[in-house]
Amino acid sequence: MLRVFGEVFGHMDGAVSKSGLDPVVVEGIDSGTNGAVASGGSVRSRSMRQRAAKFEALSRLFDLDLASYRRAIEQLRVPCGDVTTCALQTSGVRPAAEAALAWIDNVANTETVQAEHIRLFGGDDPLRQMPSVSPFASTYDSLSHDSAVASVMDVYREHGFVPICSTGRACPTHISNELEFVSFLLKGAADGNEAFGEAAHLFVADHLSTWAVLFSAAVHSCSEHPVTQFAGLALEHLLLCERERALFDVFVGNTPS
Repeated sequence: MLRVFGEVFGHMDGAVSKSGLDPVVVEGIDSGTNGAVASGGSVRSRSMRQRAAKFEALSRLFDLDLASYRRAIEQLRVPCGDVTTCALQTSGVRPAAEAALAWIDNVANTETVQAEHIRLFGGDDPLRQMPSVSPFASTYDSLSHDSAVASVMDVYREHGFVPICSTGRACPTHISNELEFVSFLLKGAADGNEAFGEAAHLFVADHLSTWAVLFSAAVHSCSEHPVTQFAGLALEHLLLCERERALFDVFVGNTPS
């Protein structure tokens, strides 16, 4: 799967560089405004806000904020815009979402989900609570740990993003921080900062997808809890939707964002 993502994003970037397209985001048209851009934002900007909400919601599922789980799962169940077929609506994802919601409604035992998080992602004691699946991008990078973290931090600082580096997210490259960063960029793009939209695309294509696809598959495979199982599956399928949407941008002449 990781190889497939690399080939697709590589082809997509090549299509942009060879086309000579002017790097200007073509705004969407709202059919209810007789061809005019809708007041308060275009169709494209609303799509960016929806994508931002999904990335933020997914970041919550890799945290231990139980109170946010239901809202996060409900947000992820909303079909993605700008794609022909939303991967998050496929047969495998929907039952996983229902199982996670059923757990929240009928069990919601904080201790069980905490135990699963520690088993999967490790705990505060790195010697006694080693992760089964590392949630840190730096673990998957060919660079040294310090160099990998510094590289991501440089991108964060360039765009004014401050990651949470406390208990559970001890490293800036924790999956929740990286998902929140994409959300942060998409919100900025929706507000009119086109550079943030391009930055979001590049971060997903050149960094997040290079490790999070493998991470998502490992999480889903190793999970013994419905919430973390859904989180792993949702991450993989959200990246699939991002790939399809970006390819569509290239097809219609928009700058991927």
